[in-house]
Amino acid sequence: MNKADLLIWEYALWNRTFVGIWLILIVGYFLFFAGAIFVITRKTMKQKLITLGVIYGVPIVMNIIAALAGAKY
Repeated sequence: MNKADLLIWEYALWNRTFVGIWLILIVGYFLFFAGAIFVITRKTMKQKLITLGVIYGVPIVMNIIAALAGAKY
């Protein structure tokens, strides 16, 4: 997709530079797998569901607050 210019890179750091690769690895992959491992290692199903609820709930609440504050996407 990038060779076809379908991706728009807003920030210079995301380009194929030494800094950009580390940012992509940390933000794109590490946080996802760390979150997955965190959920998997909870002992009970209730703890796992609460953790997932928090993971999904925080962005929902933040979007509601942003919408009430007049943010436009």
